[in-house]
Amino acid sequence: MAEVAHYQKEYPEWSRHLQGLHERYVDPFVINVQGRDVVVLQENVMQAEDLSLVLSHYFCNETVFPLEFWNGKRIIELGSGTGIVGRPQTVSTRFDAHAFTGTVMASLGADVVITDKHPQTELIKKTTERNKQVMVGTHSVQELLWGQDVAAFGKPYDVIIASECIYYNDLVGPLCDSMRKLSNGNTDIYLSYETHNDESVDFFMEEASLFFDISLVPHLDHHREFQSEYVNIIKMRLKQSLCK
Repeated sequence: MAEVAHYQKEYPEWSRHLQGLHERYVDPFVINVQGRDVVVLQENVMQAEDLSLVLSHYFCNETVFPLEFWNGKRIIELGSGTGIVGRPQTVSTRFDAHAFTGTVMASLGADVVITDKHPQTELIKKTTERNKQVMVGTHSVQELLWGQDVAAFGKPYDVIIASECIYYNDLVGPLCDSMRKLSNGNTDIYLSYETHNDESVDFFMEEASLFFDISLVPHLDHHREFQSEYVNIIKMRLKQSLCK
C-alpha cells in the first residue's frame, strides 16, 4: 500500500482558493492544452478546482507523457462533476468541478467517456460542446453512479481518472466497485486528492489496497508550475490475483 504524505495546507499563487468570487464561481475558466484553449463553463456551485488543475496539468506534462501518448487511449472519468474531475455523487455543501479533465484528455487525443449523475451531465455537455473544436479525440457524456452495473460501458478502459472523490467513507466501496468493473490488469487508474482529511484518505487507502496496487506519483513528475504540497496523485492497478 502506498505511503500517504500529509501536509499543512499552503496554497500556491495559482490556486483557485485565492481568486475572487466571480473568477472562482462565475467566469469561464481557461486552461491551455498544447496551444489550444479549453474553456470550462462555471455555473452556480460548479467550478474548476485545484485537484483537477493539478491532475490535468500532470497529464499534459510531456516529460512524463510524450507528445501523442494519449492518442487513441480509451479513458473514463468517474464522478466528473461537470467534466473536470469532481465528486457530485451525493448531496454536499462542497463545491464541485466542471467539464475539465475529461475535456482536456480529449483535447490531448484520447477517446473519453465523461460520467456523472443527472443533472450534472447536462452542464458537462455544455462544456464539451463549447470545446468540440479543440478536442482531437472522441468524447461522450453518460450517466453513471458508482457501484451500479457498467455493462453498457463496454470492455475495460486503458485509463480511469477521478478527482475530489476521497471524502466520505460510505462512498469508498461503490467507487472501488466501479473501478474494479471498468478495469483489468492493464488499466492505469489516476486519482488526485487533497491531504486535508487524514482519516478519509487513510480509510480509502486501506480499502482500495484490498483490490489495487497503489503508488504515489512523485511530485517531481507533477507539472512544474501547477503542483502543490497539499495535492497528491496516486496511480493504481488492479491486483493480478483479481484479474480474470
